[in-house]
Amino acid sequence: MNELETALRAAGGAIEQHFVKVGVNYYCHLTGDTITAAAFCSLRQRLTPSLSAEEQQRQRLRNKARAVADAADVRAGAR
Repeated sequence: MNELETALRAAGGAIEQHFVKVGVNYYCHLTGDTITAAAFCSLRQRLTPSLSAEEQQRQRLRNKARAVADAADVRAGAR
């Protein structure tokens, strides 16, 4: 897994660009490795940079605003 992770870091870009879903597994174009869905999720989590505290707060506010707008749409449709 370390070789795969190193190759993905060197290649850059989104991890999804370098994989193809094959059944329940994922095949990497860069290394020729096939990994499970769980390993893919774990790898994606390790390679995705975490958000800053400010960005997390902005994301929470956006999500809350979307939830309020969705609820308003539902209420408007029920009238």
